[in-house]
Amino acid sequence: MTVRQAFVLGVTGGFGASATLELMSRGWHVRALVRHAARARDMLEGGLQGEGSFELIEGDAEDAAAIPRALGDSSLVVHALSYPYHLWNPGMRIATERIATIAAEKRLKLLFPGNVYVLGEQNGRTLDEDADFAPCSSKGALRVDLERVLAASAERGAGVLILRSGDFFGPTVRNLIVDQILAAAAASEAPKLLGDPAIDHEWVYMPDLTRAAVDLIEAGLPAAGCCETVHFPGYMFSPAGDFARQAAEAGGVPGGAWETLPFSLIEQLAAIDPAAEALLEMRYLWEGTVALSSRRFRQLLPGFQPTPITDAIRRTLTSYRAERGDAE
Repeated sequence: MTVRQAFVLGVTGGFGASATLELMSRGWHVRALVRHAARARDMLEGGLQGEGSFELIEGDAEDAAAIPRALGDSSLVVHALSYPYHLWNPGMRIATERIATIAAEKRLKLLFPGNVYVLGEQNGRTLDEDADFAPCSSKGALRVDLERVLAASAERGAGVLILRSGDFFGPTVRNLIVDQILAAAAASEAPKLLGDPAIDHEWVYMPDLTRAAVDLIEAGLPAAGCCETVHFPGYMFSPAGDFARQAAEAGGVPGGAWETLPFSLIEQLAAIDPAAEALLEMRYLWEGTVALSSRRFRQLLPGFQPTPITDAIRRTLTSYRAERGDAE
């Protein structure tokens, strides 16, 4: 039996780690390009299930020779590089152009986690896959450029799947915004929710997103020469504060108490933290709603069942406690 092989960039990031674990749980062999193998090995060995396997190749995606050397006989490339905000340009641009060129030359499938930055500010209307790009930030404009590079690689023979979704959380996701909510709840402290708690806000459980991604890949999407965009349905919290409340309740915070994290504190942090400074440009996402239609996704995967939100939050809190060495 031929073992299916995938090549992952960004294996220690939120999407890359989760996608790798999902692929291995289904028997795939994963090759990953990493800067530091020890961290990646510990993470993957701790989550390995099923009959899959992995190998780590040390290198840098910005090195023109590194990707071809690490690719092996992979038929699928997972482009999940996750640079800090302030390093997106030129890091993401350089790596994406190299990945896209190789995928086109070898007619590989290429999976890319899209986001809502390319859509800009919205008024809460539900957006289908044919929604126009309307970025209102430098990061959104860069993501538009990246998606166009990927689409061009499909015209030259690659099969590209862009799975677009809202904000991530889950056992492999760690960042300033998520940690303020879920790391706090895991420590039985009041979560701090950024932005306006009265708006609607969509959150996506990362294991569900990557499970759906592999479902689509194994179902034959995308075909060579095609660039497919699919919107993934997450949990729409209405109002946004309900997410913080449910996290607080799951963490045992008395009364399910939570707090609002004002952007004024991010502004203060930005004076010493370039990542926080870069976050300020995206504040519109926490003061207004961007909603994605799930119509096409439901057509493609009609039997897909998301993890119940209570289970998703509980498993995420368990992962934070495990990192601290806390017993359940």
